[in-house]
Amino acid sequence: MRSLVYARANPYSLMLWLALLGSSLVFFFLLFVFSIRVDTPDWQGFPLPKAFIFSTITISLSSFSLFLANRSFRREQYASAFHWHGVTLGLAIAFCLLQVAGWIRMKELGVEFAQISGAFLYLLSGLHLTHILFGILGLGWILIDSYRYQSYLEGFIQSLNPVKLTRLRLFTIFWHFVGVLWVILFLVLESTYH
Repeated sequence: MRSLVYARANPYSLMLWLALLGSSLVFFFLLFVFSIRVDTPDWQGFPLPKAFIFSTITISLSSFSLFLANRSFRREQYASAFHWHGVTLGLAIAFCLLQVAGWIRMKELGVEFAQISGAFLYLLSGLHLTHILFGILGLGWILIDSYRYQSYLEGFIQSLNPVKLTRLRLFTIFWHFVGVLWVILFLVLESTYH
């Protein structure tokens, strides 16, 4: 007979998946409306700032560095896990700075929020940046834990803690989600703006 814990599963995992589903629906709806508006006569095209290309590379690298951090953690290389978590945080901050640099460049090009084409770009990238900022908070929490448990003994003891493992697993799912989400947004935006 299955236990109650098994039957209920992890409520935090369920909440995360529901939140990701909700975010996906919001972005899907915005992209749907975006695709309809592109074909209207008042649409004004403009080139995407190069900062968005670099931010796409940065977010992809951050997913890879998080993969390396998790692999180090599983291999009981806790100091290395701390290092890679720090790299991931640095790349996340660089992504945010590149997004702001892209917005500044759009402003220099005369792209205003009042224009429908500019509004969609600011809205999609700004909403995604909000997700990244929440991710940075979670990553900061994980980095603090990772720093405190760099020694083998303390790291091993923490690796047996189901709360810490769940937090790391859920953050990893969230971070890869926002990474893939940005790549999809970038590809859609890049194919539309020129």
